Order: sequence, then C-alpha cells, then structure tokens
Amino acid sequence: MTNRKASSLIMQRDGNLVVISGRTPVWASNTGGSTGAYLAVQNDSNLVIYNVRNKAVWFRHMVIGTLGSGRLLNPYDMLFSPSRVYRLQMQTDGNLVMVKNGKTPVWSTKTVSKGAFAVMQQDGNFVVYSAAKKALWSSKTVRKGSVLQMNNDGRLVIVYGRTAVWSTSAH
Repeated sequence: MTNRKASSLIMQRDGNLVVISGRTPVWASNTGGSTGAYLAVQNDSNLVIYNVRNKAVWFRHMVIGTLGSGRLLNPYDMLFSPSRVYRLQMQTDGNLVMVKNGKTPVWSTKTVSKGAFAVMQQDGNFVVYSAAKKALWSSKTVRKGSVLQMNNDGRLVIVYGRTAVWSTSAH
C-alpha cells in the first residue's frame, strides 16, 4: 500500500521507520520510542528493527497497533497491541487467534482452512478467507475506510473515524 511516486523510506531518530510520499507519511512501523534503533536485513531475508540493546522491536511480519484499510494478515503475520502484551496471529491452519503474553489464547474465529488469510477490507468489513477466497468468518461491518486496532486491554476494535463499530471483549 506504499507504492507511490517519490516515496522515501526513513528511519527517524526516535526509532520509527516511515515511508513518506512527498510530505505525507503513508506507512510507519510504530516503533517510536526506540531512539538509536536501526534496520537490518538478516541472512534469512527478514527485515528487523533492533533497539540500541540489539533487541528486536519489529520485523516484517509484524504490525503494531492498527491494521489499515486494505491490509492483509497472511499466515505468520501478526497484529500486536502497542504494549506487545496481545497479538492477533493468522495461523497456518486457518484460525485467526488472539494470544496474551505469547502463549494464552483469549479469542479466535474458530476457522480451519489451510492457507487462509484475513483482510481489513476497504469497505470496512474484516474477513477471514480460505485460500480459494471463500469467506469463512466476518465482522459484518460496512464503514468504508475503517481500520482494525489491537488495544492494550486485549480488545480488537474496528474504528471508523473515532467511532468504534465492532469490538471483541476486553481480556
């Protein structure tokens, strides 16, 4: 979603990696607060942002805070809460699962279909699709331009502007 003419990838001093088109930010890693962080391409081709203590704070399969309109969660992709306590992960078995502290499942779509993926559609509906693009689960929300947010209290929330239009329970 960042393929725009004259875009630049910038590692800001605060540790946030940003794609800017002209003067408009179009994507960010949301890793601000990691002053002195750096971006590395590892031998396994993974992109990773490390803080000054050489601890990974972001990697290419990681989204922090907000899954924007039109964005996908493929198998191995994860949406983390800003505090990193909760994560939503698209499993290879087709189940979309929210996990607390890296191990305790607290919510799932209960879908099973190898190769499934989730998408925050541009029409505002959050959907899990099979590899054959058959809808397996849906939030049943339609507000064009909505985004999916993972909150620090363990709630997934679909937000349209400043209005929550769908939510899981707090965990």
